[in-house]
Amino acid sequence: MNATSEHPELEHEEVVVRRGQRSGLPIIVAVHSTARGRAIGGCRFWQYPHWTDGLADALRLSAGMTDKCAAAGVRHGGGKTVVALPPGQVLDPTGRRDALHDVGDVIDSLHGRYATGPDVGTTPDDMAAIGERTTNVFCKPRELGGSGDSSPHTAVGVMAALRALCTHLDGRAALDGRRIGLVGLGHVGTLLARELAAAGARLIVADTNAARREVADVLRAQRTTLELKCAGVGAALSRRSVEPSTLSLLGLLRHLADVERRWFRCVLAGQDARPLFSSEDDPDGDFDGAVADPVVVATAWEAWRGEVAFAEHFVADAPHLDVEGADSWRGKVSLRWVLVHLIEEYARHNGHADLLRERIDGAIGV
Repeated sequence: MNATSEHPELEHEEVVVRRGQRSGLPIIVAVHSTARGRAIGGCRFWQYPHWTDGLADALRLSAGMTDKCAAAGVRHGGGKTVVALPPGQVLDPTGRRDALHDVGDVIDSLHGRYATGPDVGTTPDDMAAIGERTTNVFCKPRELGGSGDSSPHTAVGVMAALRALCTHLDGRAALDGRRIGLVGLGHVGTLLARELAAAGARLIVADTNAARREVADVLRAQRTTLELKCAGVGAALSRRSVEPSTLSLLGLLRHLADVERRWFRCVLAGQDARPLFSSEDDPDGDFDGAVADPVVVATAWEAWRGEVAFAEHFVADAPHLDVEGADSWRGKVSLRWVLVHLIEEYARHNGHADLLRERIDGAIGV
């Protein structure tokens, strides 16, 4: 179906609804306006009671993108892509790739009038898959020449908007002491919660999946503990514990980056993602290669934060904690099991981090 602005009640320039050739799913692309330039807007994978609810979402969100671009002075118009999943459907890696390629084909058929990026349910890696079918895509992974995860930038924008709102209301931009409600702890919501808490705001948070939020919050606390233990010591991060041990804070960062990568990318997401710092030939490379080189330190930080971001995106997008993946050692494992296992893994290594950090500069606690 291809509806255009000839319909007197339709504000949009073009709306394309196509049954994906590979996936069989409804692929919906709404272009609201190109009056100020190419339309832009994210690609959303979401479950809807009926595919027409996804169409309504695409129409509403694309119109909102036109307003946002105009308000920000950006020379673009608004658009949106929605892949409408039936309730309860979880795509396996092959099905997901098929749907992403279907999205790329529809976008490419618009001949550059619209470009997409990540949104609810999609990641920079998904944009890379779309990019295999069209060049009209942004926020691909940095290693592929893209700008990477857009969530941190979105969170910065929301923080700026909140401060502007507060200034308008009472002349004070500071957020400390203000009560702020945050609905949804997904990609952006999780980052906002951290920033708002750090700014002294009094938070009221909610998420549609209480069980997921509870388990994920415990793991997030363990990750934050490691981050704080490793922060602010520069190349001393590579300092070993007690000879001849090769244990170091830098080694822990590298090791846990590979642990996150294995469980979330390989096991749960089904990606062919090889370890970053170790291999079959060098199983202890994560610790042995942790040397006092600023480039090695920076690479470890970037890798660990990138893998944590991917994991948090996966958890936020999962419909439930019973999503399963195939592990070569344990067979089928659920997202719930992986989260609990990583809490155990981080708790163990944070004990090491306590001793390592105190040995470096005497710092204790978090």
